[in-house]
Amino acid sequence: MSGEFILIIDDSREIVKHLTETVLPTFGYRTLHAYDGQTGLELIREKDPDLVMLDYNLPQMTGLDVLQQMAQESLKTPVVLMTGYGSELSAIEAFRLGAKDYIIKPFTVDEIVETIDRALVERRLLHDKAELAEQIRRLKVEMSRQNNEMRTLSNIGKAITTLLSVDEVLQRVLEAATYLTNAEESTIWLPDDEGKHLRPYDRQTNLQTDSTGLVLPLADSPAGEVMQSGRPLRQSSMAGQGMKVKTGYFAHAVLYVPLQLRGINLGVLGVSNRSAYRAFSKQDEFLLSFLADFAAIALENARVFQAADQALAARLEELNTLIHITQTITSSLDLQEVIHLTIQQVHNSWAIEASSLWMLNEASQTLRVLTNVGTAVEMVEKLELTLEQGIVGKVVRTRKPLYTNDVAHHENHFRQADVETGFKTRSLLCVPLIFRGKVVGAMQLLNKLDGDFDEGDLERARAIAAAIAIAVSNALLFDEAESRKQQLEQAQSHFLTSLADDLNEPLHQVSNMASRLGETGPLNREQSRLSRHILQASDQMVQLLSGLIELALGNGRSALNQQPCDLLTIVTDVVQDLQPEAAAKNIVVQLTAESDQYQVVGDPAQLHRAVSCLVENAIKQSPPAEKVQVTLLAKPAHVLLQVHDQGPGTAQSKLPQSSQPLHQGHVALTQSIADLHGGQLWAESHSNQGRTFYLELPLGQTIPS
Repeated sequence: MSGEFILIIDDSREIVKHLTETVLPTFGYRTLHAYDGQTGLELIREKDPDLVMLDYNLPQMTGLDVLQQMAQESLKTPVVLMTGYGSELSAIEAFRLGAKDYIIKPFTVDEIVETIDRALVERRLLHDKAELAEQIRRLKVEMSRQNNEMRTLSNIGKAITTLLSVDEVLQRVLEAATYLTNAEESTIWLPDDEGKHLRPYDRQTNLQTDSTGLVLPLADSPAGEVMQSGRPLRQSSMAGQGMKVKTGYFAHAVLYVPLQLRGINLGVLGVSNRSAYRAFSKQDEFLLSFLADFAAIALENARVFQAADQALAARLEELNTLIHITQTITSSLDLQEVIHLTIQQVHNSWAIEASSLWMLNEASQTLRVLTNVGTAVEMVEKLELTLEQGIVGKVVRTRKPLYTNDVAHHENHFRQADVETGFKTRSLLCVPLIFRGKVVGAMQLLNKLDGDFDEGDLERARAIAAAIAIAVSNALLFDEAESRKQQLEQAQSHFLTSLADDLNEPLHQVSNMASRLGETGPLNREQSRLSRHILQASDQMVQLLSGLIELALGNGRSALNQQPCDLLTIVTDVVQDLQPEAAAKNIVVQLTAESDQYQVVGDPAQLHRAVSCLVENAIKQSPPAEKVQVTLLAKPAHVLLQVHDQGPGTAQSKLPQSSQPLHQGHVALTQSIADLHGGQLWAESHSNQGRTFYLELPLGQTIPS
C-alpha cells in the first residue's frame, strides 16, 4: 500500500541506508530509522509506524528486548525480525513475543518486499475496512447534502428525494403526478431489457378500471415517441371522443414527459384523463417536468445507493471474513487444526459445493489433500496427483492461479478424479500457496453456486492463500524448532552424563589414594592433615559436580520440590554444619537476623546447598583468625542474605549481576539455584576489605513453573 510508514531499527548503517534510500522508497514506502533499540522504541511511541523492521543483534538491548518492551506497553505495531542464519530459535521466540514474521540476512529485494506484504496484510485489511466504512459515511453525507438542496426547491421534491428505495420513489412520484396535474391516473413507463417496448412500472389511478399490463411499442406510441425524442408531449381529443393510445385503451387527454438524467432517457412519466374532458395545460407540463427532473435524480440516487450499499456490504462482509480467517490462521501452531478451521471458514464464506487444500510432497513431487470440506470428502482425501495431473497440478507447477467456469472443456481437467469421487466439477478456482518464493501446495474451490468465478473471487482467494501459506510455514518451522530443541536436550543430557562419569572416576581415585596413605605406614601430623584435606576436597568436588549435573538435567523449575520453608532455619543449619571447617582456620562465623522467621517458598535441599556454597566459599577465602559475617534482612517483597568474608577482594566496585552469570565453582551453582527460585545473586568487592555476596529471594510466593 503506497505511502505506508516503515521504521528500520538496525545498528548497521549500510543496511539502514540501503533500505531507506534504495529499496523501500522504490515501492512507495516512507521510512524512519534508528541505530539502537531504545531510540527505536521512542520512535514507535511517537510516530506509530505501520511496520517495524527490527534487527535481532542491537547494542544495549536486543531485538527480543524491544519486542518484550513493546508487549509490556501494548504497542500493536507489526514487527518483522531481521536475523542471521542459524537463529531460527530466536525467530520462534520473536513470534511468541508478537512478531509477525522474520527474514534472514542477507536478503534480496523480492524477499524483503514479500515479507513486508505478509506482515502488513492484517493491518491493510483493517485499514481497508475503515476506509470502506468512511466511504459509506461520505456517501450518506453527500446524499444528505443533495437532499437538503432539493428540499429548498419544492415541497414535492423534498418528499420524493428523501427516499432511498426505488419502489418508494416511484410510488411517491406517481402519487405526486396525479395530485399536481389533477389527473385521473399516472404511469411510469420503463424500457424492457431489449429496449423495444415500454412497460408500466405501476399505475396510480382514480378510476374504477385499471389498465395495468399494457405494453407500448417504442415505434408506435406517444410514450415511445417521448422516450426516443426526449421531449414532452401533450395531446387531447378536441372532438370529445376518446383518443386511441393503444388497442383497447382510450383517453381524452395525455401528457408525457421524459425521465432524464445527464442527457440519458431513463423512462417516461405520463398522466392521462380517460373519463374527464379536461386537457392538460402548459402549467401541468411544467409541473410534471419539474417533478420528472426530481424523480430522475431521486430514482438514480436510490439505484446508486442500493447498488453501493449492497456492494459495500458485500465488501465489508468479505473483509470481515478475511480478518476472521487471518485470526484463525495465527491462533495456533497445530497445522492440521488451523488448516481445517481455515478451509471451513473459506467454504462457509463462499457459496460453493466443495473446497480443499492440497499439500506438495517435495520428495515425490506429488499432491495430496490435507483437508477437504464438502461432498465426497473421503474419496477426495485418497487421491494422489502428480504435477502433470489436474488443474491443481498445473497451478502448483506454474505457480500461477487460475479459474474456469467450464471445467469439462479445460485441457488440464483430471476427469478421472470426478469418476473416482462421483463428483461433477463444473467450475473451479485454484491458487498456489507460496511462502518465501517456495510453493508448498494449493487451495481449490469447486462449483460456485451463485454465478461464475470472477477476478474478485481470485483476488480474495489469493489473499487467503497467502495467509494460509504463512500458517503452514510457521507450523513447519515450529515443528522443526521443537525437534531441534529435543535433539539439543538429548545431546546435553548425554554430554552431562558422560562428563559425570569421566570426572567421578578420577575424583574417587584421588579419594581412595588419600584413604590408603595410612596403609603405607604411620603418618606424621602434617601428612595426616593433608590427607584429611584431600579427602574433604574430593568429597566437596563430588558433591558440587552432582549438584551441577542435577540442576542441568532437572528440567528447570519443574524439578524443584516447592514448599514453604524458613530461610533462617536453613541458614542456621548451614552455619552449624560448617563450624568444624571454620574452627580448623580459627574463623568465627557470626549469624545476625532481624527477625525470628523468614518465610519463602522453594526447595529446602537446593536452598541449603546454595547457602552452603556461599558460606563455605567465604570460609575458604578468609585468612585464618578472621570473621565471616552472615546477615538476614527482610525487604518489602524479598529476603536478602548477605555473606561477607575478609578475603583480599579486588579493585572492582561491583561484580556481574545475575544477567551476567558468575562462573566460579560454588558460586555458579548458587546462581543457578537463585535463578530457578526467581531470585538474584550478585557480589560487591571492596579493595583490601573483603567481599560480600548477596542472595535475594522472593518472600513467601510460589515460583512459576
